[in-house]
Amino acid sequence: MNPSDAPRTPLSSEVVITRWNDGQSEKRPDRVAIEEPLEIRVEGKSVAVVMRTPGHDRELAAGFLVSEGLIAARNDVFEISECPSVQSEEAKGNVIDVLLKKPDLKKIESMTRHVFTSSSCGICGKATIESVMEKHPVVPNKVTVSKSVIAQLPEKLAAQQKAFHETGGLHASALFDLDGNLLAVREDV
Repeated sequence: MNPSDAPRTPLSSEVVITRWNDGQSEKRPDRVAIEEPLEIRVEGKSVAVVMRTPGHDRELAAGFLVSEGLIAARNDVFEISECPSVQSEEAKGNVIDVLLKKPDLKKIESMTRHVFTSSSCGICGKATIESVMEKHPVVPNKVTVSKSVIAQLPEKLAAQQKAFHETGGLHASALFDLDGNLLAVREDV
């Protein structure tokens, strides 16, 4: 996972917009972010459909399963792959199947009936703050980062936001080390 890991699909597409100014119209090209559904399956069972800009789908599926409490660590996963059994053209590239080392079939089955996802942040669908905190407790503060390092991070992130530069419409997240070195960037997280 590094900043140069580019998604294999385009992040935006060109459209023609009409701009009106003092009763005059002008047509010109613009770029908009691509957003498509991603079906996440676990052991072949569909557990959720999320909206996303295609690319880094394996990471998205893994993060989703961590946030839902189905997996806790990387070594809980045997394999994450694009589902080869998809029949329709619309679904090709939009279905991920996660195979677990030790599948808990009861937990998987409960997710297939009760998981709700939205295109909002990962905690916006939770009912209470307590429900967020019991799965993801606050991490104790054991590090110190200088103000000068923190002040540089937004500019470093912005320099890596290709889709945002094209569209002006995607947010991003980045992972930096304690010295401010960029380790990974993901847009539309």
